[in-house]
Amino acid sequence: NGKPVKVALVACMHKLLTIINAILKSGQPWSATHQTLQKTA
Repeated sequence: NGKPVKVALVACMHKLLTIINAILKSGQPWSATHQTLQKTA
């Protein structure tokens, strides 16, 4: 049941790369609380 391991791994890597790309573009340091608040709003 669930997704195969490689599919889940690629999804996690894609999410991480998207976050890293956004950090590099904005030039602002990473803030875990900002990311959490932004997702829930």
